[in-house]
Amino acid sequence: MLSHQVLARADESAVLEPVRLVVTTVSLRKGIPLVVVREVHREGDTTLRVPLTGGTDHRIHGGNATATTLFHDALTAALPEERDPAGSILVTVEDEHGVRTWWLIAGGAAFAGLYVAHVWWTAVAHGGVLAPYL
Repeated sequence: MLSHQVLARADESAVLEPVRLVVTTVSLRKGIPLVVVREVHREGDTTLRVPLTGGTDHRIHGGNATATTLFHDALTAALPEERDPAGSILVTVEDEHGVRTWWLIAGGAAFAGLYVAHVWWTAVAHGGVLAPYL
């Protein structure tokens, strides 16, 4: 595999790296080593079910059927011959709330700045004086 394979949907993405599968949602980032993936199953046109050797299943949702099929084929081809029975113990989970919080703060600050600029422009355009109010 020369480059990472990516399967994306609006709020979720999966990246197939040489030794692991990384699934990112709005709130979580899961790293699944390929040695604990038992197999890959299609569920409908745009969903993959990934059962692990420990018995846990993970689902990956794609944006369209063609991309999901290609990702399924790439993931199946990347699976190693030998599996580790540890299963979900080797899966890493990281919190992604920091990214969402940053966007909310930046968006709120931008809205407040635009509102103040609009009020100032309206007052100036209509001959008002803002100095006593600021």
